[in-house]
Amino acid sequence: MTPIEKKRFLRVIWGIVLLAAFGAAALAIIKKTGGFIPCPIYKLTGYRCPGCGNTRAFTALVHLRFWESLSFNYAYPAEFIYMLVVFICMAKNYVKKGNASYYPKHPAFDYVFLAVLIGWGIARNVLGV
Repeated sequence: MTPIEKKRFLRVIWGIVLLAAFGAAALAIIKKTGGFIPCPIYKLTGYRCPGCGNTRAFTALVHLRFWESLSFNYAYPAEFIYMLVVFICMAKNYVKKGNASYYPKHPAFDYVFLAVLIGWGIARNVLGV
């Protein structure tokens, strides 16, 4: 690893630390106030979007209540894995090239995730899941 790559890698690590600190602060605020982020799509249309319940799912996951987390949003594990893969790709690009972009050579992963998300959005409203 070159000195520039080491410097960029340390920046990524510091970014993760800051992100974790902001996440911990957000969880503390949610726990203290009991308030979750309302979904604007649900407020406007009355239909639940594919991401409805993610805040509660994340909070339950942090407290190691896996089944409860899944009950808030069944697609949350797929969403979490997708975000993690995108973050890792962006961090890798930043360390190697200095550019935190996400342009996959083979976007099949993105298309599959989009299809799962659209399918989940339809299923949760049609089937009432």
